Amino acid sequence: MEQKKSEPVDLAKLRSIWDEIEAGCGGPDSVAARFRKVKLMTNGPITDERLSSVWALDRCVGLDLSETQITDASAPFLLSLPKLERPDISKTNITPVGVAELQSSRPELHVFHESIPK
Repeated sequence: MEQKKSEPVDLAKLRSIWDEIEAGCGGPDSVAARFRKVKLMTNGPITDERLSSVWALDRCVGLDLSETQITDASAPFLLSLPKLERPDISKTNITPVGVAELQSSRPELHVFHESIPK
């Protein structure tokens, strides 16, 4: 299978499409839109500094940040996401201390990280 060259993502256009889909589903709190999982689309690495600039994270239920460059410094930002239920922070630079901070601050989170026994 031939792999296509990745082109830059137009985030403004993507956001417009996403907002139209949400509106058609009954809004961001509807059941259809509530169970989405977001895999960030970017040409560069996701770092602590870039994480907060990604749109619509405040409405995410599941967030796949695996294999990104985020660290424990991103824990407060993740805790600020009101609808977040299932963050995947496996294979990141978040330490067991950062994981413990997430779990103790929001015990309802189902955190995926290699330091948590399966």
